[in-house]
Amino acid sequence: MGLYAAKVDEYDDEGRRRACRYTCSLCGYTARDKYNIKIHLEGKHDLGSYTCPSCSKRLKTKQEMSRHVLTGCHPKL
Repeated sequence: MGLYAAKVDEYDDEGRRRACRYTCSLCGYTARDKYNIKIHLEGKHDLGSYTCPSCSKRLKTKQEMSRHVLTGCHPKL
């Protein structure tokens, strides 16, 4: 993630740190935390790749992979 996202601190008028944001260096998208920027990078810029161990389907995010397995892609034995 370090190559594609940067941590940016925001400060108020008095110099106090107000918030911390992560910015996508590919499109400028900002997120409040590392998790959301990771999901953005995996889903929008194809930086994540997960393969189902049973059917070999490729999915963009870990979240999609979990949903794929839980929704019954595989026949029950």
